[in-house]
Amino acid sequence: MMSGSQKSPKERSKAQEKLEKARQAASAQPRRASNPILQPGEVQGVQQGLQGTQFDQLITALTEIKTQLDVNSAGVKALDDSVKAVINRLDGIDASVKANTEAISKVQKDSQLATKEVKECKEQVKAAADRITELEQQRIYLQRQEQATQISVAFLQMQARENHLILRKYPEVDKGELSLKDQVIEDFTNQWKLDREELQKTIQKVYRLRPRGQKGAKILGDCVVEFQTRAQRDEILSWHFKEKLKIKGEQVILFKFIPKLFLTFRNQYQDLASALNKKITINLP
Repeated sequence: MMSGSQKSPKERSKAQEKLEKARQAASAQPRRASNPILQPGEVQGVQQGLQGTQFDQLITALTEIKTQLDVNSAGVKALDDSVKAVINRLDGIDASVKANTEAISKVQKDSQLATKEVKECKEQVKAAADRITELEQQRIYLQRQEQATQISVAFLQMQARENHLILRKYPEVDKGELSLKDQVIEDFTNQWKLDREELQKTIQKVYRLRPRGQKGAKILGDCVVEFQTRAQRDEILSWHFKEKLKIKGEQVILFKFIPKLFLTFRNQYQDLASALNKKITINLP
């Protein structure tokens, strides 16, 4: 029979298996630091399977393992806390990214809406510009039509009054004496020695226009002498060009009827006509 210090190989093998199981159990349960690594029954079994020195070494090794497990557990806990903090930060970042994404999406929608509105405004501006161009063309056309109508009317007026002669600054006739027509015939006869009876036939009527001046101002209106024909009027004008008509020492101005529109045209080109009438001297080499 073997003593307690001398164990059989079989018993030693069982003790080593129990020790290995204890180590595995300690590795699988790191959070049981407050409990003994081995249960009381297991400690007795291991103690029976090992000698005294070996058992002490085992206890020392198990204590170191327990200490290392406690350190590892604290490290794992700290790491777990760090991971949780990182997760919390990631959650905050995710919320910020989500908020930024929503803001960017809103900006994109607003930008698309603004782009659409700008496009519509451009189309409206283009339509308005086209309409303005069309109206401007119509205005120019109507203006030309109006000008052509005015010119036609002016020609008709000039044609209707081609036998009229205008006397400006012709003095008033005293009441109770000769009529205005008889006075004009008298003045023409005395100035140019014309046939009185012939003038009575050629001159149809004579009348004075109302002056266009300030109210109450004494301004002589022009006298209009209507002849039977334009040739008869032109004959009096030719006499006037040769010898100006003067009454009581004052010169009377005689001229044809010219529509106001034609006078305006003449004034516009008067400077050009004067320049063209000037003699130009060219010194050739």
